[in-house]
Amino acid sequence: MRGSGVRIPRRPPIWFTIPFSCPVRLQFENARRAPMSGSHHLLLESNAQVIGAWKQFARRATSGVVFERDGLAVTFANSPMPIVNAQFLSSPAPDAADFERRVAAACAYAKGVGLPWIFSVCNEWAPPEAVSIVTAAGLAVMMPWTGMVAEALAPPARPMPLLDIRPTYNDAQAQHDVMALNAAAYGMPVEPMLTMNSPGMWTAEMYGRVGYVDGVAVSTATTFAVDGVLYVALVATHPGHQKKGYAEALMRASLEAAASATGLTRTVLHATEAGRPVYTRMGYQPTSTFTCFIGM
Repeated sequence: MRGSGVRIPRRPPIWFTIPFSCPVRLQFENARRAPMSGSHHLLLESNAQVIGAWKQFARRATSGVVFERDGLAVTFANSPMPIVNAQFLSSPAPDAADFERRVAAACAYAKGVGLPWIFSVCNEWAPPEAVSIVTAAGLAVMMPWTGMVAEALAPPARPMPLLDIRPTYNDAQAQHDVMALNAAAYGMPVEPMLTMNSPGMWTAEMYGRVGYVDGVAVSTATTFAVDGVLYVALVATHPGHQKKGYAEALMRASLEAAASATGLTRTVLHATEAGRPVYTRMGYQPTSTFTCFIGM
């Protein structure tokens, strides 16, 4: 990849460098040695769901673009927030050479756009050399994700906390609070996050919920349908209010609203390391692993 003309981005800001609980290369090796719970179908579903969800984010943006080519799914909201300028593998890479070709194509597209972006790689679809190939192209490791699925949620293990839970539909303050809470939870500046609040973002089909304590926004979760499955995203709790069960309460409220409106009950999400124990208690099972890289 060196000398290929791919831009070498500058080092990502500190708020996009999230510590790993295990080395990244070990995560790739474990993904190939030990299959996750379930089957090949669940792996395909996990990839289709995350791509479908990010396609929705891009399509809801004012100037977003969505297309597939060169073995890549491109979902760019054309936002200053990298997380919604994303590219994914659209199919398994058969070997390192094919994967390297896709990485070069992804970097070339992002260079032409000129915005910070992420490359989310399904570890089970990538060769063992994937981390070295992607970082040689100038991207930096951002964080691991785990694809998870639940046919139905497990009953709460404890009483849910009392919260004033408000829907995001037709509520500009709640919409603002979704992004502000995500920024606070992940240590990001709020201004880029707020650009996600385009006019097309918060339609009636986005079952966002925000929880308040004494009028202060403390936690949030959003659910929406992707190809007949409920997808959960934008789960966040303010750092000053974590470890109180708020995230679970907001997820359950959001999922209940989405299930009531759509009749769907199967649910998929992609968990950070911090969120995974919460989702496991709620009845989610792992199906896949991803490594997210960032390019600036």
